[in-house]
Amino acid sequence: MALVHHRAGTTRDAVRAEIEVGGVCFRLTDTAGLAETGAGPDAEAVRRAGEQARACQLLLLVLDGSEPAPLGVARVAAPLRRERVLCVINKCDLPQVLDEGSLSADAFAYETIHTSALTGEGMDALRGALGRTAAEGRLDGSAADCLFNARQRDAVRRALGEVEAAQRTIREGMGYEFAAVNLREAADALGEVTGQVTGQDILDRIFSAFCIGK
Repeated sequence: MALVHHRAGTTRDAVRAEIEVGGVCFRLTDTAGLAETGAGPDAEAVRRAGEQARACQLLLLVLDGSEPAPLGVARVAAPLRRERVLCVINKCDLPQVLDEGSLSADAFAYETIHTSALTGEGMDALRGALGRTAAEGRLDGSAADCLFNARQRDAVRRALGEVEAAQRTIREGMGYEFAAVNLREAADALGEVTGQVTGQDILDRIFSAFCIGK
């Protein structure tokens, strides 16, 4: 849960959500705006936003098209690699004030999309840009990249160990019911990462497919 307010520039917490585009799951993090300076809570919010920007695989730099470009936005984005910055100019339904020529978004972003969160205009183009980003290999889709902490890494290691144990059990002819126990443990371990415990589903499939004594 995050504290937010309708007045622009007041959100301090990072707000997270997930969307699926073309079969690829994107984890989105909405942070306080990037800026060059700040004081008090603003300074900490700016620092954390900068950390998130440097750590992310893809930065969606969202600008308000109905307002002049924030001071220093190009300098803030410049340290990031151009091939992982997508510029989104929002509020295209309003009279445009943002001078894209002076902004030179193409100098620090590989693509610029115009959208309206109010009317939905440009949202298909934004989804298309995200899909192309994944298809072009700009993102690292490896499983290791999705593991954020030691607990999750340990859960995946335990799951792998249980799968290997199930394979040994089958090779040694000990019976599928013993392997099923290992697979249930593996599924439960993965459930600690995904939030879904599916061990019973796997057991149901095994018992429905094989004649196993109970």
